Amino acid sequence: MQLRNTLGLQIDIAPEGGISGIHTDTIHISLRNGTPYSLPGTNIYLRLRTNGSSGIYHIPLTGPQSESRFRVNNQHAEWTGSWKAFEYRCKLLLPDALQWNWQIVLTNYSDEPVQADLICVQDVGLKAPVPGLVNEYYVSQYIDRQILYDERLGKVICCRQNMRESGGHPWLILACTDGGESGTTDGMGFYGRSYRFSGEPEALSFDTLSGEYAGESSVIALQSRPVSYPPGASRTCGFVFIFQHDHPEATSEADLTVLKHIRATASSEYSVIGMPENDSVGWMQPVRHLFHTVPLLQTDELSDEQLNTYFGSERRHCESDNGELLSFFCRESDHVVLRAKEKLVDRPHGHIMQANLRLTPHEGIMSANPYMFGVFNAHVTQGNTNFNTLLSVCSGPFNLDRSTGLRILVNFAGEFHQLCEPSAFEMGLNHCRWIYRFGGRCVQVRTWTERESPQIYTDLTVLDGEPMEFLVTHRFEAQNGWSLQAGKNGVYAASPCADSAIARHFPGASFQLEFSQGKPVPSMSVDLELFAMLIEPSKHFSIRVTGDVPAGEHKDTNQGLGSGSSVHTLDECNRRFESNTADFRAFWKELSLGLTIHTSNTDLRAIAEMLPWFGANGLIHYLTPYGLEQFSGAAWGTRDVCQGPVEMLLHLGQYQHTRNVLCTL
Repeated sequence: MQLRNTLGLQIDIAPEGGISGIHTDTIHISLRNGTPYSLPGTNIYLRLRTNGSSGIYHIPLTGPQSESRFRVNNQHAEWTGSWKAFEYRCKLLLPDALQWNWQIVLTNYSDEPVQADLICVQDVGLKAPVPGLVNEYYVSQYIDRQILYDERLGKVICCRQNMRESGGHPWLILACTDGGESGTTDGMGFYGRSYRFSGEPEALSFDTLSGEYAGESSVIALQSRPVSYPPGASRTCGFVFIFQHDHPEATSEADLTVLKHIRATASSEYSVIGMPENDSVGWMQPVRHLFHTVPLLQTDELSDEQLNTYFGSERRHCESDNGELLSFFCRESDHVVLRAKEKLVDRPHGHIMQANLRLTPHEGIMSANPYMFGVFNAHVTQGNTNFNTLLSVCSGPFNLDRSTGLRILVNFAGEFHQLCEPSAFEMGLNHCRWIYRFGGRCVQVRTWTERESPQIYTDLTVLDGEPMEFLVTHRFEAQNGWSLQAGKNGVYAASPCADSAIARHFPGASFQLEFSQGKPVPSMSVDLELFAMLIEPSKHFSIRVTGDVPAGEHKDTNQGLGSGSSVHTLDECNRRFESNTADFRAFWKELSLGLTIHTSNTDLRAIAEMLPWFGANGLIHYLTPYGLEQFSGAAWGTRDVCQGPVEMLLHLGQYQHTRNVLCTL
């Protein structure tokens, strides 16, 4: 469904009841492309205010988490519903201009006076449209966002794309017809760090928005002035967006002149909306998927005794804040982050792991990106990390799309909860480990890679408590059009569509997913992007992903896929985990020529701790050149290769591999 005017401005509306994209023929105005599983980057929030920030309640008026029904008709869309003291009617208008307007009518149908305000949220891209995923970090850093003050309309927000597009510098302004009380100019100011834990935008609980902030998430939000509603009273409030294809000069107060024709709204009736109250034609209920409604699992902090149980009693380079332990190193080179630290950082903790590793780049190398906030695998690739992608990518710091990559839900207290932020998160050179302690239970998840084979393992074990039911989802990368074919013994072959880049370069390319147990849940999938497996009550299950993009890269000499062997038993998973992690540690020791630093100096001991991680990062940059925030890298930069990797290989005495690099160049 879409609204479109004669100037090419188009607003896409998803069956989930939210705005999935705003664009012209040449510019994508919104930042993210909506998916059936994600929440919209555009929304209007209604807030009921009682006693300051301690008494603020909120609800979105559009999208799958709203209480609204909606319809789309000609040049407008509208949402209607009731919540607490209010009946509301929210309309989106698309006039024949580079402009769109929100009009919201609120009616207090209670017997008491109430106070309310509205917050309009918009993610902003202002870039030429591209197929596939948008790197939110990269786009956002070039968008200048400012809050200006207009005498009639109060606070307004302006956005300018400073990286020139083919038609110039796209520009956008947002104003509130009821008067802007406050604004924020970054996702960190709206969603905040706690969103990864709670799923609730932080700003909605604050009295006012936090103002200007130049972070790397170009999400803007504007708050209307709070208004009191006597019993039975109705009032209209509006938000107006005006777009320009080219704004040659930097934003300044002179830009406020574009608002001179916008009328400040006074109290009025539904006639402003132009729709009869009793019109019942064309209304729809939003389509809701599991990720829109399932709660996030809330985990417990770990006691000192529990930390010793899971990570051993030796802790090195402990990091604390006001006496609270945040992180530490343990065993040979493992780093442990507690949930207390994740709450303090803007950037979520994540890892890039490699499998089938060699010292000369080749198409058989696999890589994966786990994240602390419950992404047990994402951006799973073999070879080129742009084109040969199996599992989808996490593109921002807030976990706004809770379906990306590999996710796990647990049936606890009679309903499914999504495993998200754990009690503790461990990173090793080739593994990640999550500890979830909740309600007297403890669940461990591990993901790790094999060094000499293109295989990635994930397993889950209930360490404390009875067997539990789990739901495991894999979200595939849409651009490759993956299809699944079931084999024997829980094996599924994933094949890309014939016209994808990976299939054109590697006819017959595939990945294999092997599950120790479980049955598919076809009803969860709304298209071919999501694959869900239901695990009946169990204390352990495992998954193995094998890359077979270039033929002949699979070299598992122990058991074949689907052999019915014990490869997935807990004992075998533990053996492989210990063997594979020890293999990587031995590889780094050999690669570094056995370099060790023995010293009582604290700083030098810290350098010794970091050495294998420096090496790991160097090989990632060299062999699979991309990053957690630069996931569209995928290619050698000649200058970069001649600097870091060549120098690294020379210093490590890897002369043959250095020669291979120079010959390739």
